[in-house]
Amino acid sequence: MLKFQIWPLNILDQNSIQSKLVRSFLPIILFFIIIGNAIESHLIAENSENFTNSLLLFILIVLIVVSYQIISKNLEKELNETKSLYKSLFDNSSIGLYQTTPKGKIISANPALIKMLEFDSLEDLMQRDLSQGSYVNQKKREEFKTLFATQNEITNFESQWYTKKGNIITVEEGVKAIKNREGKIIRYDGVVENISETKVALSTLKISEQRLNLLLDSNKVGIWSINFNEKNAFRTLRHDEIFGYTTLVPEWNFEIFLSHVLDYDKHYVESSFKKAIDENSPWDFECRINRIDGQIRWIRASGSHQFNSAGISISISGIVQDITENKLIELETIEAKNELEDIFKNDISANFSVSKEGSIINCNRTFLKLFGFNTIEEIQNQQIDNLYFEPKKRIYLLKSILRKRKVLNDEVDFITKDGEKINCLVNLVGVFSPTNKLLKTRGYLVNITKLKTAELDLKQSEERFRFASKATNEVIWEYDLMNKTFWRSENFTSIFGWVPDEFGHTQNDIKNRIHPEDIERVSNKINHFFESDDQYWEDNYRLLNKDGFYTFVHDRAYKLKNKNGNLSKVIGSMADKTLDVIHKQQLKESEENYKNILENALIGVYQTDLTGQILFTNQYIKDQSGVCFGG
Repeated sequence: MLKFQIWPLNILDQNSIQSKLVRSFLPIILFFIIIGNAIESHLIAENSENFTNSLLLFILIVLIVVSYQIISKNLEKELNETKSLYKSLFDNSSIGLYQTTPKGKIISANPALIKMLEFDSLEDLMQRDLSQGSYVNQKKREEFKTLFATQNEITNFESQWYTKKGNIITVEEGVKAIKNREGKIIRYDGVVENISETKVALSTLKISEQRLNLLLDSNKVGIWSINFNEKNAFRTLRHDEIFGYTTLVPEWNFEIFLSHVLDYDKHYVESSFKKAIDENSPWDFECRINRIDGQIRWIRASGSHQFNSAGISISISGIVQDITENKLIELETIEAKNELEDIFKNDISANFSVSKEGSIINCNRTFLKLFGFNTIEEIQNQQIDNLYFEPKKRIYLLKSILRKRKVLNDEVDFITKDGEKINCLVNLVGVFSPTNKLLKTRGYLVNITKLKTAELDLKQSEERFRFASKATNEVIWEYDLMNKTFWRSENFTSIFGWVPDEFGHTQNDIKNRIHPEDIERVSNKINHFFESDDQYWEDNYRLLNKDGFYTFVHDRAYKLKNKNGNLSKVIGSMADKTLDVIHKQQLKESEENYKNILENALIGVYQTDLTGQILFTNQYIKDQSGVCFGG
């Protein structure tokens, strides 16, 4: 094979079919040129002879035959190499290759396509008609045919195909029409790539991106990237929103960012950025910024480097987040910690810690005062057992701590330095070693001695109240505004006949049993009582008894307020005035009867005061005198 290393002959050294054919015919072309020149020079010589001409012609013919054989061999070799190369590419391609008739009948297909469509062999695949049943959606087949009718070549056409086993795969197809000399399509050459996994990966990637964006957006995280070769930095909208902008600003760089940083934090931010650049280390910092709208906010930013193939940092990218609320919580936590330390020292509850053996390790001033000691050194010489009214109680508490690790609101009697007995609520928690051994106990006491005394006094007062309510004919009641409930003394049943289960305890239960003629007036006065500053209320109304009759009731109430000055309860009493009403009505009727008797008497009747002024005369005097006196 000839080699051509100089231009323009080096073009012939390429591996295209055209170059190979030219290289094969080039020797014979050159040979004909040389022989032709030799014959021409010989024939025009004056002393040429016929024999010499014949010999040269014979040699020329032999050379032509030999050259033809050489050229044929070379062409055959080149053709075989081309076929071998094509077959190797066809058989070993990872992409499906096929040829079909214009009607969709498969002519040939490579192993990749056979495997892709899950057929057993080429013969098995050739039974498939691509125009019948291959496409999941036949409209895609019609769309394919329509496009092909206008373009004669299609690339990157995406559709879904059925495999032989009924599985669905997503493919990307390219096809070209092959025509004969008359321009008629004789077959289609196609390329098919299974992109199912790619589609799944892209779908998964899209979901991951959506989740990431949702996560970043829900946490109000902005993304940024500074490319050292570009003036403008990449940011997301959330990044610029953190700085108070409503849209992405046209330009952003480190200097613009620094202009938002408060002067107090600028040196720290600049030095941390310089260190990250010089050492190729992560950039992680917190600082305060002045937003475009004037708000002062805390931010936290972190970023890492991206390196080129030479290991040189080309950019730094990261995230930024508004942490103002977290910072406020952090500051509040610090303040709370300091307050707790102050509380421990000044708490109204007696805080202390005791070793497992019972030695007092530490305590606050309230604990010292509670037991009558002046200094911590004084009480540290004491055993906690000496402060228990019953020392066995401490053993019980220790067992509870070992079992439950804590004791909550246990009432314990202690004795002070002066021998006074006090009652306290005890809360304890055990402090254990990594090997689960009790090291010490921490706790606090609340002196409830006065409370217990007050509870006892209250209990005695309630008992006296119950005795008093039984002794009176009035029903004592209480309305709890917090719980919206009523309480009534026991004689409510004896007066009205209702037992507690039959008569509800809400405000509506009473309203439902008030006489219809009284309900509107009573409700209005009650509402006014609760809405006004009036401390006292009273009214008369009729209340339904269990026997179906109405009792005349005189009801009165008084407001009670809690320590904050808010209305908490209303107490009152209900008196049965039925007999009084009946007596008054009878007295009124008697007075009217007596007046009628006097008025219609056949003798004159009159009444005067002590001065002689006539107050009343009956009809007889009026008729006899013709004068109307008094009333």
